Amino acid sequence: MKRLRKARGLTLRAVETETGISNAYLSQLETGKAENPSASMLKKLADLYRASSQALMQQAGYLPIVRDVFLSHRSANKDFVRELATDIESEAYEERRLMTWLDEAEIRPGDSIPGAITRGLEQSRFIAIVMTPEYFATGSGWTDAEWHAAFAR
Repeated sequence: MKRLRKARGLTLRAVETETGISNAYLSQLETGKAENPSASMLKKLADLYRASSQALMQQAGYLPIVRDVFLSHRSANKDFVRELATDIESEAYEERRLMTWLDEAEIRPGDSIPGAITRGLEQSRFIAIVMTPEYFATGSGWTDAEWHAAFAR
């Protein structure tokens, strides 16, 4: 949120004046120390910042975060895929940065790997299959499951 505020050239005090939200609470929102901001508060901020209220609702945890591209790949191609994800996320579409789903950024210790992949596929608009010789030389079945799931959608 700080990035959005600064992009509009606003100070915390100016935002407080415009929205009625205290600058102390705004500071907590920007540093992640405030939990559960109200939907109406997020709407006020989105309007003032000329940002997507949906994006702010996603950041606050009210809506699932939709990724633009699920990157299906083999671990052997991880370096290339990391660079690809960085390149994709440096691009914008309709005034917002594109977002990728990359396993190492999304799957946490203790998570169900199949469950996390399924959610990633369900919450991604597109799937990009990084087709390399290694992709097809797998015995694990993960990559097959990913592209089969994508075609079943």
